[in-house]
Parts: sequence; structure tokens; C-alpha cells
Amino acid sequence: MFRLVIASEKVGVAANAETAAAAQDAGRIAQFGSAPAVDGVGGMLPLATATAFSSLYDNIFHQTYQSLSCKVVMPLYDVEYVTPLTADQQRLLANAFTDVHSRRFNTPRYFINVRYTDVSEQVVFRGGIQRKYNRLILRTRAGSNRSNELYLEHCKDLVAEWERIVGKDGEQGLRTVWVLGALTTALEAGIGRPKTGEEDIWIQENMEHFKMLAAAGDEDFVELMNELEAKKI
Repeated sequence: MFRLVIASEKVGVAANAETAAAAQDAGRIAQFGSAPAVDGVGGMLPLATATAFSSLYDNIFHQTYQSLSCKVVMPLYDVEYVTPLTADQQRLLANAFTDVHSRRFNTPRYFINVRYTDVSEQVVFRGGIQRKYNRLILRTRAGSNRSNELYLEHCKDLVAEWERIVGKDGEQGLRTVWVLGALTTALEAGIGRPKTGEEDIWIQENMEHFKMLAAAGDEDFVELMNELEAKKI
């Protein structure tokens, strides 16, 4: 069987699913992902065939997107480290990054995720030379109200927090911070995330649902309600 892999930046949530009836009738399988690429396993597709699949994808996307059941976390801070980090340092960094992000972008703390990966054994080349360095990758929502200058200031604040908690000498330093405005939208606990700059309106519109989830014992929403109460929103 020929397998077509379709990955699209249009999809705000990442999921793998068999296609709807249109693809099944064609005897093909499409897989949704998070990076822009179209390829056929076993060979590249001719242009005419690729065009046909493009049309097929549009139909499939509109038919299946609403039915996808998935949970995507955002914003996501990926900490890829080569210098050893203690559990206490990881906790302090996670709280520092969360505080900085929440203050700057008016984002509820429970939105913000921090993930750690030890890459000390990973082979990385920079400029053709093998290097080892700590890096931080932020995947977040892009928006017209978030300028390049704003993100640069954000990166500087993140580096300052790292240096305060971990250090800056030699391999201790945070060499690189990458900001990827790669998240179009997200769904978590059945609630779609707001556009940038519309967080306060979104909170008010979903307040009753938040209260219901908190009352049911969802720890994230218990914390969210405590945070909102403290802010008097």
C-alpha cells in the first residue's frame, strides 16, 4: 500500500488519525503532523498526483478536524541541557520561566509547560564543528501584538533567570534561546485556547466551565481559580 504523509502548519493541534471516507474511498492513508512536508513513502509524488492529494487533504481536514480528540500543551518551554541540573534547579527554573511568561504575556500560569531533556550525549554540530551547549526552545502562539523586540526582551529575561539559578560560566551558561511562534491554537480539557491579546475575554467567557472543573477536583483548574482570585479577575 502506498502511504501519503501530510504534515501541515495549518493544524494547530498535532494528531495521527486515519482519514475520513474520502481518503478511504481512494484507498490511501493520510497522517496529520506538525511540520510542513508532503512526501510519499517509497518515492516522490508526481505533480498532478500531489495536486489531487492537496484537494483531498482540504476535504479531509474540514471533515475530521472537529472530531479529533487530543490534548496539546502550550506555551511549551523545552529545556535541552548538557550541564547537570538538580531537581531543585529544575523546579526553580520552571517557576521562574512561568513567572516571566505569565507577567509579560498576561497568560494564566496553568497554560505554561516546562519540559527537560538531557542532551549531554546528543551529537550536535554548529558551523560544522561538534558542540555541546544548553538551549531553551519556546513554542508559543504568535500574534500581531507580540513584536520581535518584545520576544528579544523576553529571551534576555529568561537568560537572566537561568544565570541566577544555574550559572553562566563555561557549560553552565544558556547559550541559545529560540522562540517558535508555531502554535496556531490548542485544545485542553475540552477548551480552545484564546488568541493572543484576548486572554481576559476568554477567561470571562469560560469562567463557569473553569469553576465546574475546579469543583470536580481538576488540580489545574483549582490552581487557575486560585490564581484568578488572587488577581481579582
